[in-house]
Amino acid sequence: MKKRIFFLALIVLAALAAACGDDAPKKDAQSADDKALTQAVSGPFTEAEFKKFLADLPSVPGLSAHSQTAATGGVLSDQVKSAIKACGWDEDRFTYIYGHAVSMLGLDQVERTRGEMEKQLANMPEDQRKMMRQTMGGEMDRQCQAIRADVDKMVPAGEQAIVRGHMAALRSALGMPAE
Repeated sequence: MKKRIFFLALIVLAALAAACGDDAPKKDAQSADDKALTQAVSGPFTEAEFKKFLADLPSVPGLSAHSQTAATGGVLSDQVKSAIKACGWDEDRFTYIYGHAVSMLGLDQVERTRGEMEKQLANMPEDQRKMMRQTMGGEMDRQCQAIRADVDKMVPAGEQAIVRGHMAALRSALGMPAE
């Protein structure tokens, strides 16, 4: 039974992995609403600002991978707000960067899973690999493309590049294991 569950999970993950394509953000794909939000919080963040964010993130309680309890219903606790201000941040600016960073982290996880699944598929006999690809169908392709499209709509291309360039540091700042 455990082997069947593992095999089924492998199929689902392989489908998700195969569905994700090119990891380059589309130029100017950000939605009008998200462009307005970006401008409302002083425009896209810079690499220097992101580095400061990474340095300050571990000192903000409840935002690590182990304790994402800072927000309840989208509202930050007073403790989190105080910690953000103590680091010299405007609350809206900090949460804007945090939201974009976590979105990029989620996309990175999907892409890593895709890569791992492709490696596993490559080690399978051709008939099994073909069966797996047929079983997956196009639904996972659409789901992965939808994830990428959502990130592209929300996170400006320049910010995506900055976060990708500091993904290991982001994982570390969030208390996640290095990959």
